[in-house]
Amino acid sequence: MALGTSRRQESLFALAPLGTDSRIDDLLKLQRAAQQINSILDLDLLLDRIVNDVAITFGAVESSILLKNYETGQYEFAAIHGCTEHMKCSCVPLGRGLIGHVAATGKHVYVPDVDKDPRYIACEDDTHAELDIPLKIDGEVIGVFSIAHHDVDPFSPQQVNLLCDLAEHIAVAVHNARKYQHEREEGDKLRREQEDAREIQQALLPKASPLIPGIVIDGRSISHGAVGGDWYDYVPLPDGKLAIVIADVAGKGMPAALLMSGVRGMLRSLLFAGLQPDVAMNKLNETLLSEVPAGRYITMVVAVYDPSLNMLVVANAGHPSPLLAADGEVRVITHDCGIPLGMMSATYCPVVVELPKQFKLLMYSDGISEAENTASEEFGPDRLTSVLLESECCLDTIFERLRSFVGIRPPHDDQTVVMMQTKAPDC
Repeated sequence: MALGTSRRQESLFALAPLGTDSRIDDLLKLQRAAQQINSILDLDLLLDRIVNDVAITFGAVESSILLKNYETGQYEFAAIHGCTEHMKCSCVPLGRGLIGHVAATGKHVYVPDVDKDPRYIACEDDTHAELDIPLKIDGEVIGVFSIAHHDVDPFSPQQVNLLCDLAEHIAVAVHNARKYQHEREEGDKLRREQEDAREIQQALLPKASPLIPGIVIDGRSISHGAVGGDWYDYVPLPDGKLAIVIADVAGKGMPAALLMSGVRGMLRSLLFAGLQPDVAMNKLNETLLSEVPAGRYITMVVAVYDPSLNMLVVANAGHPSPLLAADGEVRVITHDCGIPLGMMSATYCPVVVELPKQFKLLMYSDGISEAENTASEEFGPDRLTSVLLESECCLDTIFERLRSFVGIRPPHDDQTVVMMQTKAPDC
C-alpha cells in the first residue's frame, strides 16, 4: 500500500496507549512500522509522515526531525509538527540546548520536567517534557528525533526504549531515502547533461545538403545512446570542391562524443588549409597518437568531390568501404581500408575515382552493416548492395529495409549513412 496518501490510514506508530504494559504487542507494531517507513524513499514524505504520526499517536505538543547539513556541520529542521518557533531549514548549533546536546554526544536525553533542566531552551509554552534521540548510521549522528509533550513525565521507561528502537529504523530509512534522492538527482543531472550534449552534437551535423547542380547528397545519423561517436560532415572547400566525411569513434557515450567533436574541428582545419584527404589523415593520425590516450581510435572516410571533373579523391582509415553503384553494378571503393586513426603510425593513400554520368555513392558506418536480427544474422554489405541497386533507393529505403530485417532487436551501435547520387529518387 502506498504510504502518505491518506491521513485515515493507520498511524505508523500505533503503539500501546501511555501507561500500559504491552511489550510484545508494541514490538509487533514496531516491526510493522519499521517495514513501512523503510518502504518510503521520498525523503520529505517520509519525514513528514513520521513527525505527524508521532505527534498524533502520543499527543505531543511538537515533534520534529533534524538532519545534519554536511556542508555547514549544523543540524537543520527537516520536518516539524506543532512548533511555532522554528521553520524548516533553521539550524540548531552543535551542543546548544537539548537537541544540540544529543547531536554532540550521540546519546538520547529524556527530560521528564523541562523546568528542572537548565539545558532546555523554551519553545512552546505548554511543553513540560522532552525526549531527544540521535539518529545514527555506523556510529555517526546524522540527525535528531525530538518529541515534546504537554504532560510531565509522559513516557514510561518501556516507551522510551521503544522509541529509541524506533529511531534506529528511522535513521536507516532516512539514510536510504537520502541516498535514493542523491542518486535520483545525480541521474537527473546526468540526463540533463546528456541531453545538452546530444543537442550540441546534433548541432554539429550538417543542417542542409550541399547545393551542387545535378547532384543530390543526403545524410542521416541515429545515435544508439543519448550521444554517440558516429558523425558525418560536408565541408565546402575554397577551391569549389566539397569534402564528404563519415567517421566512427571507438566507444560510446560522452567520451566518444567529446573526441568526435575535437577531431571534427581538427579535420576541418586541415581540409580548409588545402590538404588532400590522405595528407589530412596522416596529420590527424600523428596528432591523435601524440595527444589522445591509447585505445581511443577512429575509423574514417574522407572523399573530396571535384564537380568540374566529376571526380572523387578518397582516403580510408579502417572504415567500411564506400559502395559505388552504376550501370546495374556495385563496386567497392578502397578495398584496402587502412589503419584506424589513433591506433598506430600509418601512411594513408588516396584513391582517385572517375564517376560515371549516373551513379549512387553510399558511405555508411558499421552500425548499418553489423546490425543483427533476432537470429543474430548481420545485415551485411550484400544486403546493402541489393538495396543500393533498387532504382528508387534513397536513405528512407535503406533504413526501412534495415528496420524490417532487424525486427524487434534494438540497435547495438550508432547508425550513419551518407548517399550521393546524380538523380533524386521520388521517395
